[in-house]
Parts: sequence; structure tokens; C-alpha cells
Amino acid sequence: MNKFVFLLLIGLSVIMTACDKSTGEAEDKQTLWIFNNSSNAIKGMVSAQAPSSAIPEDKAGLFDIPVQQYMAHVYFEKTWDEVYSKIPNDTITVFIFDPNVVGANDWADVRKNKMYLRRYTFTKAELKTANGKVTYQ
Repeated sequence: MNKFVFLLLIGLSVIMTACDKSTGEAEDKQTLWIFNNSSNAIKGMVSAQAPSSAIPEDKAGLFDIPVQQYMAHVYFEKTWDEVYSKIPNDTITVFIFDPNVVGANDWADVRKNKMYLRRYTFTKAELKTANGKVTYQ
């Protein structure tokens, strides 16, 4: 029993230390938070390519966002000014897709026919106003 308690305490210490460290690291980076406030799982993709309406050619950037969950897209820059200084068209676009549509169609068709559920486009000022948060409903 004592061994179990000892291992539990060590495990909790490691978790607490890891949490503190990750919080400190996140504070010095800009993060775009995408919240899925719908009743269905979705897929998201963040793009900074021009034009902002163009879905990227490579679908490797797709990520899952479960129901009522956040997904973080972390930038390495400390300010939104730094993030936007590296973007060619001064906008960041978030695409939201239905996982069934993405799974049932060729990516070229998804792009050509703009088969996304929703597209959000943010200038630097708009993203600052939104505190880096996007909510899909």
C-alpha cells in the first residue's frame, strides 16, 4: 500500500510539473483556439495562403476537433504582429469541414467545389478582437 501511495505521489508531481511548464511555454506564443460548439465532430484547417478563399492543396494540415472541444493552433511568435508580418496576404483563414465529406471525396474535389462547412477569415485586428478564439456552431 505504501508503495502505491509513493508511486501515486510521484506521478502527480510529474503531471503537475509538466502542466506548469506547458503553461509557461504557451504564454510566450500566440495561439489560435478553435472551439467546436456543434453536436458533430468536425475537421479544421488553418491557412495563411493567398487568396484566403483557397483551400490548401495539401490536406496534411487537417485536424480533428471533437464535439464541445478546443483545438489549438500554436504559432512560435510572441505577438500577433509578428505572426502577421510573416503572412503574404495579411489574413489567416480557418476552414471547417465535415469529416464524412472529407473521407468520401477526393481532396481535389473538396478544394474545387469548396466543400467546407464554414470559412472564417481574420485580419490581425479581427483576430486580436476575438482574442485568438474561433467558435464553430
